[in-house]
Amino acid sequence: MLSVVVLTHNRKNLLGKCLRSLLEQDCSPSDYEVMVADDGSNDGTEQMVNNLSARHPNLRYSWQKNRGVAAARNLGLESTRGDPVSFVADDYEVATDYVPTVMRLFAEHPEIMVVRFKVVAADEDFNSRLSAFYYELGTVRRVATAENRRGFGPLLRALAEYREQATTRHGLEPAGAAAFRKEVFKIVGPFDEALIRSEDADMGRRLRENNLSIYYDPFHQIHHHYERFPREALTKAFRTGFNRFRYYHKYQFSMEDAVGGWGRVMLEKIFTILGILVFCLRRGQFGKLLFYSPFLLMLEAANKMGFVTAMLQRSSRGSL
Repeated sequence: MLSVVVLTHNRKNLLGKCLRSLLEQDCSPSDYEVMVADDGSNDGTEQMVNNLSARHPNLRYSWQKNRGVAAARNLGLESTRGDPVSFVADDYEVATDYVPTVMRLFAEHPEIMVVRFKVVAADEDFNSRLSAFYYELGTVRRVATAENRRGFGPLLRALAEYREQATTRHGLEPAGAAAFRKEVFKIVGPFDEALIRSEDADMGRRLRENNLSIYYDPFHQIHHHYERFPREALTKAFRTGFNRFRYYHKYQFSMEDAVGGWGRVMLEKIFTILGILVFCLRRGQFGKLLFYSPFLLMLEAANKMGFVTAMLQRSSRGSL
């Protein structure tokens, strides 16, 4: 039986859409359970879930005081009865074959310990198309260049010639409605509750340190309700960058590391941009890239501002 943990905090309306997609799967309700891990909601989420669970006995609910997404993940993990277990954000909607796809992949590939999927926009408005394009380019970069760090030429070619395929060779975190065999957590431990965000990146690092790969299936799609641009999207980008530094700091990143590698990072960024340009040309998306470029730069700048802000705060406290 698959256990699906749904992470939520004060987003009752989005959660309702997510749960409806999960409760309409192309399989028997006895094949899976849905556990809502509520991180301290006070907007009527509990009552809404209880109303649904009266009609869906495979839906359960667990609440904790607001402690962050990592703690909510662990709450759900501790409360589940199935194996494997997946984690779905409340702003996701899944296809009706999500549960059968997860179970099929684990059955067909006994060596797979973790599987994740491609995230696409759930809506067609400007905000959604922009954010989806931004994250798509980030995904392409992290998949295409995972094993091409020995020269800038290979880096550029890997991006320019990128083709989607199922793979374990990438730099993605176990997000995107990722599913885990439960034995994984016996090996690497639970999610790090000291991290406000980037807990999935931290989990990905620990998985790889233990030679546990993440199987990326880009042909099964998870639909994401993205934040509104500019305020919500830029705020999220800033917070992501801010907390990304906390993740790096956990692994002894320092100001000296940033300054020392500045030259190579800049060259790598230049070749990455060139590779993305060629990729978009080959995909017929160059016009789309040009149109979105000012907004993409705003998102990237907000992310980097968050990272630098956290780094400077740490440095001013003398804790580096």
